[in-house]
Amino acid sequence: MSLIATALRWGCASLNSQRKWLTKACPKTIEHVVYAVPDPDASWAWYREYLDFRLSDVQQGFGIFARAPGCTEHHSIYWIKASLPFPGFDNEVRFNHVNYGVEDLDEAMVGANFMERRGWPKSVWGLGRHRIASSVFLYLPCPAGGDAEYGADSDHLDDSWVPRVWNARFGTMSFMHNLQPWIFDEAPWEVRYFEGATPQPNSKG
Repeated sequence: MSLIATALRWGCASLNSQRKWLTKACPKTIEHVVYAVPDPDASWAWYREYLDFRLSDVQQGFGIFARAPGCTEHHSIYWIKASLPFPGFDNEVRFNHVNYGVEDLDEAMVGANFMERRGWPKSVWGLGRHRIASSVFLYLPCPAGGDAEYGADSDHLDDSWVPRVWNARFGTMSFMHNLQPWIFDEAPWEVRYFEGATPQPNSKG
C-alpha cells in the first residue's frame, strides 16, 4: 500500500500540507440564541404552536432546545430557566448569549486569543464541548450583555430525530478547560428518549 493510500486510510487529510493558519475568527453564521425565561415550557409551547418549531432536546431542570422548520442545526433557540442559581439570573426574561458559527476549534481559540490580546476578558469556561448538540464552545463576555459564543462542529438533525431528555450536568459538557464548581464532580450518565416523542413533528402542513 502506498504512503498516500495509507494516509488516506487512517483519515490523514493533510499529507504534505499544513493546517490553515488564521489570525482571527471570522464567523459565517449565527447558529442560535439563548434566553433566560421564567417558564421554558411555555416559551417552547408558543414557538411550537405559532412558528412550527421542532423539539430537539430537553436539559432536565434547565431548559429546552428547539429549531426552526427547515433548519438542520441542532437548535436555533434555547430557553434556560431564569431561576437557576447562576450569575445574572433573576427569574426575569434576559438575553443570555448568541452563538457565532466558526469552522473548527482552531478558529474558536484563535478568535479568543485575538480578543485577549486587545484587552478583552478571558472566557470563564474556556474551550469545551457540549454533549447536547456535540458542539465546540467558547464563550466571551459581550458588550451588549450576556455572552458571545464561538461554536463549531454541531450535530445536525432532520424531522426523523427523536428528542432526548438529558441530565443537566451530563448534557452540559464532555470536556471543559476551566471546570466550574457546579460541574466539577463527574455527572451521572443519564440520557433517555423524550416520553411520548415521535420522529415526525406536529407540522401545520
